[in-house]
Amino acid sequence: MGLMALMFSPSVARAQAQSAAVSGQTATQVLTNSLNAMGGAAAWSQVIDATVTGSCASTVNGSDQTPYSFIWISAQNEFRYESDPGANSSVMLSGHGKPKIISASDQRFVTNETVDLLRPFHLPGLVLAAELADSHYSASIVGLETVLGEATVHTRIVHRLAVAPQLGSTQDWWFDASTNLPVKVMYLIPGQTLEEYMPMTVLFSNWSAAKGALLIPHQLSQSLGEGIDQQSCSVNEVQTNTQPAPALFDAR
Repeated sequence: MGLMALMFSPSVARAQAQSAAVSGQTATQVLTNSLNAMGGAAAWSQVIDATVTGSCASTVNGSDQTPYSFIWISAQNEFRYESDPGANSSVMLSGHGKPKIISASDQRFVTNETVDLLRPFHLPGLVLAAELADSHYSASIVGLETVLGEATVHTRIVHRLAVAPQLGSTQDWWFDASTNLPVKVMYLIPGQTLEEYMPMTVLFSNWSAAKGALLIPHQLSQSLGEGIDQQSCSVNEVQTNTQPAPALFDAR
């Protein structure tokens, strides 16, 4: 393709237009535009708690695992993420400041960082609404990047303490340059020792309304670390403001 043809290529022109639009935005505007696309700050600020149910299919070390159902409950800083509810369930819960992972054969404490850093990333609108309303979070634009063939705005969010960023708090988000919806997020999961983290990457798709004006992704593709453990999750139902009992977030 010659230079003149390249200059007038529709895809090139579209990318240039998107780049120009992005260059005039601040990171806060990018986040606000995305939140507005998902229903807006006013709607999401009314969500005090959320219960999400669905199913996941996992691949571990290249081997497909038996599909399982899940119940993810979040309420402010408390959470209960349960896989395969029943006799063989595995649960990570906040424990009112004493987080644990519990399975049928084992239970272990995890660091308190888990409560500080783990957010309900399966509900991007809930996460971004809280972070935009908190002056301790700061954001910056990394640049315009292509994800799954689409132009996206790569934005980085960090939680800042008194004089420095909180360790492990960095979140990288990619927003569709046309729809403003989140396409991808990468965040850090705390390990069992301080300052030990593993990156979790989540791809969002199949967006539709869940409750009134709230728009959520009904399909999540997750990978941990270098993509060794992967899973695809489908959301069946989202309930908000059901006031889950405080005991749900403790070991039983």
